[in-house]
Amino acid sequence: MGRSALGLLVIAAAMTMLSPCWSTAETDKTALLNPLLLRQKPGTWIRLPSGSGAAPRKIHQHAGGVIDPATSILYFFGSDNHGDEWNNEVWSYNPVTMTWAQSYPEDPPSTYRYLDGRKTTTTGHPWAMHTFAMNAWDAVGRRLVMGAWQMHYDLENLPQVKLPRDAPESWWQYDPTSHAWTPAARSADLGLGHLCYVPSLGRVIGFSSDNLPVTLYDPATRTFQAFSGFSGKAPDGYTLRSAYDSRRNRILLVSWDKGPNVWAFDLTKKRWSNLGVQNRPPGGIYGSWDYDQSADAIVSLWPDDPKGAFENESGKSRTFLIDLGRNAYREIRTEPAPPYTGMSFKVLYDPRHEVTLAVEGNEVWSFKAPSLAANRPF
Repeated sequence: MGRSALGLLVIAAAMTMLSPCWSTAETDKTALLNPLLLRQKPGTWIRLPSGSGAAPRKIHQHAGGVIDPATSILYFFGSDNHGDEWNNEVWSYNPVTMTWAQSYPEDPPSTYRYLDGRKTTTTGHPWAMHTFAMNAWDAVGRRLVMGAWQMHYDLENLPQVKLPRDAPESWWQYDPTSHAWTPAARSADLGLGHLCYVPSLGRVIGFSSDNLPVTLYDPATRTFQAFSGFSGKAPDGYTLRSAYDSRRNRILLVSWDKGPNVWAFDLTKKRWSNLGVQNRPPGGIYGSWDYDQSADAIVSLWPDDPKGAFENESGKSRTFLIDLGRNAYREIRTEPAPPYTGMSFKVLYDPRHEVTLAVEGNEVWSFKAPSLAANRPF
């Protein structure tokens, strides 16, 4: 048997052992896998080799990321902006080929317009903007949903734009196949909130800056429905992120609360509850974490400086697992590890390879969670 045939057999065998974390519609079992990630040693970070081709100069701190669980491809949209940077293209990263791809060239400020009640370009793209955790992946429609938070514009650089003071924000959907954006009418304004796609509902829940559920968005029809029935206390903090817990059909969030800071949103009772997770690290984070379905744990990347959540001068990080079986933080000391330079929304779990991917600049890192004895098999 030739090496190429043997390699395909190894890949096929590995694919059959994948945990069924997603439905067949959401996980493409025919897509190839990366043997480097399949062989990764538990409890370690590895930096993925740079493939050939173009790469972004960096994925901005204020950009948001999502992952397509069917292909493992990561998508990033967002800019630091502040009137100096105008990155409104979509960058994608394929961890199988370990290569970057650019959707379309960045649109210059001269193309920016305010048309039909939305901020857009003459090419039909959204403006460059901060997106933070205002991104979600529609696993059925296979598209990026972006609930805009467009801010920090230097309108002196946009003399052609006549922007009303009450100009609304626009949600958009991006189709990776056609590289086309489609706006959603009468969008909900969430401020510095976050989005979470819930497979059991087939909807995106939009949370406000105060982490209150505000809207249910249907990507298929691009329509909004008010989220009603919420009660109780909400987690502390803003510009946070949320992630779906597929084992328990709930939404997880890491907050800024001084004490235990891991919360769960019950989709049936429509209320948040503090899980009382122990051994919380000092300081805080924004969105540098995701839920690892195979380990039943949250993988989180923290700055080494407790005051470095927004900007960490040393650039060094600490890795913590939030073991949901034992309800406690647990530090994983590993070297090397990805840098932590500041607020990040670029840590994403890949269910096909059962690793967590983190992007810093244009470097991509992979973390394989160790086996946790208290976790039940999936």
